[in-house]
Amino acid sequence: MSARPDLIGQVSILETLLKTTAVPRYATSPFCGNDNASSLPNNVFGYGRINALAAVNAAIALPVELVAFSAEAEGHELVHAGDVEFVRRSGGGAGDERHACWCG
Repeated sequence: MSARPDLIGQVSILETLLKTTAVPRYATSPFCGNDNASSLPNNVFGYGRINALAAVNAAIALPVELVAFSAEAEGHELVHAGDVEFVRRSGGGAGDERHACWCG
C-alpha cells in the first residue's frame, strides 16, 4: 500500500491486481468439486501463488486521477511555463515525482 496509498480501500482494484498478477497453480487429480486440470481459479490453489512484486509494479503503472489541485506563488505571478509544479508524494518525500506544467 505504500507504493500507491490512493488505492487504500479500493478492494475491487486490489483484488484484480492480485488475481491478474498471480502465478497460476493448477490442481491435479483427484479434483475437488467441479475442478479439472485447467480450472483457474480452482478449489486447491485459487488463482495461484501471489506475485507481490508483479502486483506492486502493476499498481504503480495504473493511472493516477487528479482529484484536487492547488498552487502557491512564492512572491511572483504564475505566468511562465514551469511556474506550476505538480508533486506526487510517496511516503516521507523519498521518490516524489515533480512535473512542471504550462499555466498560460
